[in-house]
Amino acid sequence: KAAEADGRDVAEYVTNAVEIGVKALQVTGVNLGVEALADGIASAETSMSNAAIKLSEDLKNQLKEITGKDGSLVKSIEEQLKDFSEELEKLTGGEHSPIREGIKVQLDALSNGLLTGFARVSNTQRDEMAKLLDIENAQSPLRLLAGNLKQVGDAVAAIQSKLDENKGAAVEAVRGTNKGGDYEVVAIEAVAEIARQSHDEPIATGNTPGKGTSKKGDGVVRLREGLSVKANMVVEAKNVSSLKTDAKKLKYWAGQAAAARQNRDAIGFLGLCKNIEDMPGKQRIIALDKLGQNLVLAYDPDKNEDEFLALVYQVVKMHCLSMVSNGVEINPAAMAAYIQESFDHLKQLDNIDVSVRRIRTEATNISNTSEVVKDALTKHLNSIKRELAGSVEQLTIANSEPLAISDSENELVLTDEDFQKLFADEEGK
Repeated sequence: KAAEADGRDVAEYVTNAVEIGVKALQVTGVNLGVEALADGIASAETSMSNAAIKLSEDLKNQLKEITGKDGSLVKSIEEQLKDFSEELEKLTGGEHSPIREGIKVQLDALSNGLLTGFARVSNTQRDEMAKLLDIENAQSPLRLLAGNLKQVGDAVAAIQSKLDENKGAAVEAVRGTNKGGDYEVVAIEAVAEIARQSHDEPIATGNTPGKGTSKKGDGVVRLREGLSVKANMVVEAKNVSSLKTDAKKLKYWAGQAAAARQNRDAIGFLGLCKNIEDMPGKQRIIALDKLGQNLVLAYDPDKNEDEFLALVYQVVKMHCLSMVSNGVEINPAAMAAYIQESFDHLKQLDNIDVSVRRIRTEATNISNTSEVVKDALTKHLNSIKRELAGSVEQLTIANSEPLAISDSENELVLTDEDFQKLFADEEGK
């Protein structure tokens, strides 16, 4: 009615308004249902055009009727607008309308895009955080802290090592050979290393029964000649300090050899005794037979005696393989080959002296470091003591003795319970 009041062509005005609406919908990206909407608009245009033609034909005869309030043109436009309104309502209204479905699809796509982007950013941030927390990463702020903690740990370990050393070798010896436990493990591993270098096959059997329930024989070495296993040699590591006479010691080792060979199906026996004082006659090597297949060696892994162990190992191996090949007689060619192999292995041990010197150097450095740390701790504790004396009139401690730093090189005594907690380990020692 406003267009009519302005003197405009009503049909053209409505058509333009509808086209603008369609274009507005297209700009927003909502394309679903637009074709159906365009068909409705085209139908409306056709109907309006037909109505205009009809009105044009009847214009001469029905001028008053046409221009009146209830004229056919007005009614026709109202009908067409009503039909268009119903079609538009169908397209936009209802749960499953095309336009609403199009908007829903776009919202779903937008939501998925946001979630994907968020996940990507989260993964990137997680990877960056992991890099920052990795102490192996050069850019990690924790790397320097880890290095400092390692230095502190090394220093504390050096101090502890020095204190343990000062407690005396006797305590370590008793603990190391208690019921053959630790000594057995170290000795059998030393034999196993020599066996591997000789291309033999070592097997630790200390806690595994052999025939029946017997556990005689701490280790077995499967002796090879080339690629073939020819015989077994059984190894027994013992601490026999409780035996008093040479006869009892010799009888003890003979019994151990016989029982271990039978239990492990071996033809050779290598016995290892920690202390030479426990050997019959205090001899370093004892032969239990005339063929050299059963030998006992005084071997202490803490005294760098691996060269003697390697030599005795080769002798027992040589006699065992020689007996397998020739019955009871020694094979000179095999003996020469095994002796040469023994010397070759001994040459590999030439670097032991160098290693020992390095160990001594490191031990000296540890000792010096412990002295420096000890002095630093003494000064630190004295400073704390002076600070406490300035603020507290009397310091009461658990055993009512004054805080003291021993002058002895063998120990560092902190009698104050509070200060002990500062240096306690995980076991509270």
